[in-house]
Amino acid sequence: MNERIRLPDGTVRHLNDSGECADLIQEIGVEYAAASADGRRIDAERWAKAYDDAFALLPRLMIADLIEEKSKLQPIKRHAELCADWWLDLNRADRGCQPTEVSPAQRAIIAGNQFAPSSWSEAREAIDLLHEFRVPDSLRFYQAEGKARDLCQAAKGLELAIEASIDALSRAHASRDAWAGFQNGAYQQYLKARGTFEFAMEALDA
Repeated sequence: MNERIRLPDGTVRHLNDSGECADLIQEIGVEYAAASADGRRIDAERWAKAYDDAFALLPRLMIADLIEEKSKLQPIKRHAELCADWWLDLNRADRGCQPTEVSPAQRAIIAGNQFAPSSWSEAREAIDLLHEFRVPDSLRFYQAEGKARDLCQAAKGLELAIEASIDALSRAHASRDAWAGFQNGAYQQYLKARGTFEFAMEALDA
């Protein structure tokens, strides 16, 4: 998403995300403070208007950022689900409960390929070629499965927090009170959910 804003000094800024918008709001605040301190009232009022204009763009840009973040969660969550099911298979096989037929977890991973294994062992040999389905060296099968399921739950929690933030942001442009409500409510829950998700990602990479 790209937003365009013209500033009192004649420059035009193109904003691609909420981070750039937040930085610009800070810059405008500095210009406003300087103009006010120098007694340049007209300049100060022009910068104040620019501040309001930039601030009005922030919710829209944040919504676009959150929608993009949510779309990136889908493949991460799906991969974690596949890993968890596959590593459960491996854990059972490690304990002497190895199946003979191709398992649902294997079929889900192999789906879309021409390869058609005739047994669980043959499917395992093929899946072992895929680096992204290998158990991290520091973890045992059951540990890896648990961490993958933790990541699935964390991703689902972050999805819900993103949806709540988008809903709150759709009303945040109405007033400064609505914006404050978003920052103190949905946004804090989003930050918490994002922290949980990042921790789960790091734990699985350990």
